[in-house]
Amino acid sequence: TTVKDILLANMHGWTTYAVECEDVTFDNYKVIAAWNEYNNTGVENDGMGVMCGKRIKFLNTFSYSHDDTYVIKSGKWSYKGEVEDVLYDGCMAWNRWGGNAFEIGYEVPYNISNIRYRNCYVLRSAISIGYTFRHGAMAIHNSGKGTVSNVSYENMHIDNPDEFGIYFSIIKSSYSLPD
Repeated sequence: TTVKDILLANMHGWTTYAVECEDVTFDNYKVIAAWNEYNNTGVENDGMGVMCGKRIKFLNTFSYSHDDTYVIKSGKWSYKGEVEDVLYDGCMAWNRWGGNAFEIGYEVPYNISNIRYRNCYVLRSAISIGYTFRHGAMAIHNSGKGTVSNVSYENMHIDNPDEFGIYFSIIKSSYSLPD
């Protein structure tokens, strides 16, 4: 399945997720998320995400959000499963108020592997606003029992990281799922 040449604007919640999918490509896809007036922090509107999927590609995309801009999770709510073979190539992130620009986690109850980021650009990466969690332009936050392996970053450009350019952690948090 290919999703191509689309602009999605003014979403208040999570805008685009490939959930329990295989073989999906987003090409020249753009997301511009609105400030979430329904959330007391104004955030909670991830741009583009993968949850429990295989062979997902983001090519020449742009995402502006007030939470995680590009995110990968292996479980949340009733969705649970491994994530394998995700490619981000030629992607541009603008992360405004909370979350991370390119993130894996926090929810990692199952393994995540073979993730490639190349030729990507971070215009801005947000700082924490009222959260105890740390935010980065490139971030891996594992708060589950799954492993994160074989992640590569190539030709990444990070401009204006308000908190961390790179932030990797293994932590227990409110996002940790019970056994």
